[in-house]
Amino acid sequence: MKKILIYFVVIIFMTITGTIVKSAESDKLLDQAVELIKIDKLDWALELVREVIRKDPSNPRSYLYAGIIYFKKHEYGIAVKQYQLAISFKENYGVAHYNLGLTYEKTGKSKEAYASFIRARDLYKVQNNQKDYEDALKKIKTLEEAGVNETLKPVKVDTSEMVYIEAGEFFMGSDDTSRQNDEKPKHKVYLASYWIDKYEVTNSQYCKFLNAKGREGDSGQKWIYIGDKKGEGKIVKVKGIYKVKAGFENHPVTFVTWYGANTYAKWSGKRLPTEAEWERAARGTDGRLYPWGNKWYQDKCVNNKNSKHTRPVGSYPEGVSPSGAMDMAGNVLEWCSDWYGFYPVTSGTINNPRGPYSGVTRILKGGGWDDNWQCCGSTFRGNYSPGNYDNDLGFRCVKDGE
Repeated sequence: MKKILIYFVVIIFMTITGTIVKSAESDKLLDQAVELIKIDKLDWALELVREVIRKDPSNPRSYLYAGIIYFKKHEYGIAVKQYQLAISFKENYGVAHYNLGLTYEKTGKSKEAYASFIRARDLYKVQNNQKDYEDALKKIKTLEEAGVNETLKPVKVDTSEMVYIEAGEFFMGSDDTSRQNDEKPKHKVYLASYWIDKYEVTNSQYCKFLNAKGREGDSGQKWIYIGDKKGEGKIVKVKGIYKVKAGFENHPVTFVTWYGANTYAKWSGKRLPTEAEWERAARGTDGRLYPWGNKWYQDKCVNNKNSKHTRPVGSYPEGVSPSGAMDMAGNVLEWCSDWYGFYPVTSGTINNPRGPYSGVTRILKGGGWDDNWQCCGSTFRGNYSPGNYDNDLGFRCVKDGE
């Protein structure tokens, strides 16, 4: 597959070793910064944090402490930006969401504070962090008593086109000799309950988002590529309105970046699945390699043996997964929330894994219309830069269970 980054073993070893050393140095400096913050030596602490950012610019902890320092210095606008940076590198960073809420609350932005506390509460619940969970609940209750929730109601998500995955354990990855090294080792994972889209997000659905939000974020990050010269792009802009080329309304959206997938998910009241959530929905709990079983059948999904392009979502009902999700093999590769990295080596159960806290590329799962049997396996792990796009990149969304 043309998009997969191929690393030589030596390069991987050097990269991992360098990352571990850099992380240890960063942690030491940040621990020193924490002690300085405790005694209000804020400028000294800030110098240490800035040193970490210079050496390790993707470390979310450094931006968290920068936010705390600026908050204590009453520079709330800068504090907000620092917390947002921390979250951009580690979306499930509960304390960053909570502190962002405190900062919004301090500046009178009650609706924004409420949303941040809600996100912090949800993360603390999943992470079994009882004390911080209760602190977030108190903040939410205070704002609700002030009537904030009357003006900020959460998006009501229609789950009629989603399938429910019960909480429980399954084996993730594969030790099969036919699989790639980064799919190993097979390991046990526990997941909280969640809902996942039955189908991949379609061109028609994504057009509604584009007409509501545009095609790029405030920081200039492109969400989707429009105007492909080869005619492969199925969404066009006509007189300022995004439209789908006739006949492709129900095909999965393509040429979408990770940023475009992630922003759509939030806009719709959902989120991108973690790699573990995606894989559990695709293969169930019996360890099968494909949604339908362990043997490859090219007539059960859209792949490079039977198609030259995408097909309408749900075109191969015989390839349905044990959970009831369609097209979990083939049609389009699907963005996940995780950064790409090797699996941890452990004999225990990993609870609700969310991947490395930082990285260079994001996970892609499921294989596309131009891929073979190996890429269409449920344990396959593609990866691509989050700002890149292609004619076989799409996604689906999830939401937390009740």
